[in-house]
Amino acid sequence: MLLPKLLSSLAAGLLTGIVVLTVALIVPIYQEIRIACTVTGITCIGVFIFYIFRLPKKAQLAMMLDKKGLEERLITSLELEGKNDPVSYLQKKSTLKAIESFDVKQAFRFHVPNRVAAILVCASIIFIILPFVPSLSKENAIKSHAIQQAKDTELEKVSDLQEKIKEVEELSNEDADKYEQLLKEAMEELDDALSTQELQKAMERLETKMQKELAKEEDASNKSQIETAMNDTLGTEITQTADNTMESLQQELNQLQEELNELLQDGLSSEEI
Repeated sequence: MLLPKLLSSLAAGLLTGIVVLTVALIVPIYQEIRIACTVTGITCIGVFIFYIFRLPKKAQLAMMLDKKGLEERLITSLELEGKNDPVSYLQKKSTLKAIESFDVKQAFRFHVPNRVAAILVCASIIFIILPFVPSLSKENAIKSHAIQQAKDTELEKVSDLQEKIKEVEELSNEDADKYEQLLKEAMEELDDALSTQELQKAMERLETKMQKELAKEEDASNKSQIETAMNDTLGTEITQTADNTMESLQQELNQLQEELNELLQDGLSSEEI
């Protein structure tokens, strides 16, 4: 009796899962398979619990059994519950004999309605196929999630830097406010970024602004502490970008100078010949 209800609950759950997977083809939903499975499970449990509360009461069950061959013996015996007079005793005894010869399995054969079976089979097939259907929405969901993860990482770095700069005790209130404003603007820019390229550019702009402010910093101790904070939070590559750029430019200039010297020497040698 409960197994058909369980199968009906499973069919209902699969249908709700199909709805989620279908929506995911149109609207970006990250990890739509896990969400669909969760919704399916919750729906199955909810519908099954609903069926349990809808199970027939004692009197209703007695009437169902009577219709299967007990000929109202069971419902009559229930009405005589608590009575011990001779007539009631004989009625109950007759009911017990009828129950002993009553074949419950024969009366209530296992049967799954054709409609429920068809829905269950079709829903199972569709539920398995839908996750493999390609969709631009699925790709966008994955990209959006990756961007959000990168955004959260960068925001956490900037937030950590914000806290570390606040720990610089000798920093003046005016300078502290400047750094605070720079970091707030950077966080807003990061929060508005829609791609990894925009995130990268936002971090590069923050780096440039921080380097400019550090160049104005007269207190060597404050400058050192802020640079250390930037190295600890944003990474050494961020704080050393300007120095690395200058160093690479200097190397290129030296190389060009050597090439010019060689050309001049070759020119002089040819003139002497």
